[in-house]
Parts: sequence; structure tokens; C-alpha cells
Amino acid sequence: MRYRIGAYLIVLLTLLCAFSGCKGNTEKETPVNDTDYGTVTLNGKTHECVSSGALAVVKGRNGTPDYLTDGRADTVFEAGSGEATLFFDLGRLYTITGARIDFEGGSKNGRTFIIDSLSALPRFGSRHTEQDGDKLFFETMYDSSSAPEAGNETAFEVDYYFARYLRVRVLPAEGVDNVSIREIAFYGFPSGNEEPRLDSIAIDGNELAGFDPELFKYHVALPYSSNGYPVLSAKVKNDGCNAEIKQANEGNGNAAVIVTSADGKLKTEYEIVFFKLKEGENVISPSDNGSISGSSFISGHEASKAIDGDPLTGWVPIPSQSEIYALTLDLGKAYRVSRVIDVNRRGRAGDIYNMAIDVSVDGEHFERVYNSDQGTERGQSLNMCFDAEARYVRLCYFGINGYYADPVDVSEVEIYGY
Repeated sequence: MRYRIGAYLIVLLTLLCAFSGCKGNTEKETPVNDTDYGTVTLNGKTHECVSSGALAVVKGRNGTPDYLTDGRADTVFEAGSGEATLFFDLGRLYTITGARIDFEGGSKNGRTFIIDSLSALPRFGSRHTEQDGDKLFFETMYDSSSAPEAGNETAFEVDYYFARYLRVRVLPAEGVDNVSIREIAFYGFPSGNEEPRLDSIAIDGNELAGFDPELFKYHVALPYSSNGYPVLSAKVKNDGCNAEIKQANEGNGNAAVIVTSADGKLKTEYEIVFFKLKEGENVISPSDNGSISGSSFISGHEASKAIDGDPLTGWVPIPSQSEIYALTLDLGKAYRVSRVIDVNRRGRAGDIYNMAIDVSVDGEHFERVYNSDQGTERGQSLNMCFDAEARYVRLCYFGINGYYADPVDVSEVEIYGY
């Protein structure tokens, strides 16, 4: 039911959500008349912004997604036409109480586009920070068949939602050629329930090299002469959390540490995959006698960051509507290459990209030796095995499910061979 109150239009909407305890939300449409996204007042209550500087990615679209959360009304994200799916990583868990969306243009007959859904979840992927029983983006916080005029904002309350990751799916209205958005801001407060994380992992008493609390899968090489598997130990990062360790055994070379929050609702799994090197197989380091180059890079995220041994740095190519991003390693001389391990610590949203590997002896004629039909997840590493003579190893990253691989963020690459 709609009531006209001065210059404002307040629409009471029925909240479509997954849980029966949800009550609803209130939407307010008003002209954009300020650039202060730090707070928003709805129904006499002040809500604090929790998304300033959040990582943002838009599947299937060009542009600068960071404009969506930079807190500025003079930067505009061009979403284009057709369906757009926007993903946001808030960096930690929050209780979400409201949202605001400011539109720059793209209107047709006074409307921009339909906000199909605003969804939330505690985690990405199938293994880490999952709430028992929940599925990927299971909760729908907001669903509307209307949208504001260009140059206006929509601010609305939602019943308290527990989330770190948020998804907004928008459908342009009929006849709309281009949708542009000034800002999307989410409001709420930090959740008292922290994400369960480990502080360290040790293998036979020695700290795991390259460990990071946000990296959830590791591949660890064992010497050819080794017998059995090492013993795993771990320390939790959050007070009150519990860690359950599953040791590797002869029947299964995979070990795991499952961290559970104090209230038992959240779980994070760290997986350690042990593999035994073949006789004569060793790490080949391009930094010793070769080089590495990328098809492009963002300043501060050069290709060399993918072989510096630090999982907190990585190669990030310039986002574009390109089908393939390429990272080429010159090993300095020809080797018999047996495997490549790719570490994706900071990928932004669930399945990030598919991968292929091309090799060459002369740097001009490349042969494809590996092709993946599964996307990698953030916080995971991938062990790709093959057998080929090569001096040059080219890693190719390309989109999945009809989307471009945008953005790509490669933390570390390891090459093994003879």
C-alpha cells in the first residue's frame, strides 16, 4: 500500500526470504542530494555503513566495480544493458540492517531497472565459513518489482541478516540500453560471532610455509624417499573456537583442520593435500634463472608477485572484456615439466575462472597440455599434473558459464619438473 508524504514515497514491501522469522522491509525513494554514505536514517533509526572500500566484482560486465563502494557520488559504474550480477565482499561478518542504491542514469519512462534480489550469505565456496544448512546465497533480503527514477536513491531496511558476502542481481526495464550506478552502500554493525580461523599450521612441528588464515587449501610436496605422512598440528586464532584435526593416512593423503566457532554455528575447513615427489622431481624457480610476464598488470600487482613466495601478494591483470588472461614463465632452459600449482588466495566471488596450460620450447610455438573445466575458488590451490618438455609455461585464465574471467588474482605459482 502506498502513502504520499510530502516529497517522499514510502512503499511497504513484503520481504521474500528463506526463513519464516523475517518480517519485511521499508523502502524510501528520494533524490540524491548529498554524498555522505557513512550513515542513513530510516524510520528514525540511524544505520552505519559497513561496505566502504568493500571488494566488488560484476560478472559479465566491463567497468570499475570499485566505484560501487568508494563512497563518492562523482564516480559512476556503467553496468550496461542486460542482466547484471554484482558481488560484494565486506571483509568480515556483519549484521546487515539496511542498504542504499544511488542511480545515475539509464531510465526509460521514469524508471531505471528492476531490483530482482539482494541476497546474503556467510561464506563463498563449499568448505569454509559455512552456516549449517545454508546454501550459496540462500537468503533473499529484498525483492522488488519497482525501481527508482534515474538520479534518485533507494534506501531500505532489512531484517537483521548475518553475512560477509552480498549479491545484488538487477534486471533492466524494457527498453533500457545502459544502467549506471553511483553507489551501493550496505548498513549494519559488526557481528559478535567472528569467522573461525587458524593462527598457524605445523607439519611435524615445523610451521607451514606460506600459511595465511584466508588460504584454505594447500598442496605440500613430500620427498621421494619419504615413508608415510607427517603429523599435523594447528593453533586457533579466535578465542573459544575449537579445532578438529584429521590426519592423513595411507588410504588418504589428505589432511584437514576443521575450526568451529564457540557457538557451533560456523565452520572453516583447511585442507592439506600431501603428494610425494617422483624420483628426481624438484621445484623449478623462474626467479633463479628465468623470468615471468603477464598479458597486463595493475600497478603494484606485477607478474613477479606470483613467484615471490608471499601468498599476500599476487598478479592482477587489468580487467577488460578479454576472453583470456595469460601469465608466461620463462624457466631459463628446457625442463621436463611435471606439474604446476596455482594458488588463488584473493579471488573475489565463488568460481573465478577456468584454467589451461600451454608449453613451448622456443617461445613461439605453444602446445596445450592441460585444460580445466572447473572454476577455482578463492582461498584454494590447484595441483595440475602433466608431462611435457618446456622452457616456457603459459597459464591461461578464462571465464566460465558465459562470463569473462574478471578479475583474476593469482597469489603464487609453483613449477615442478626434472
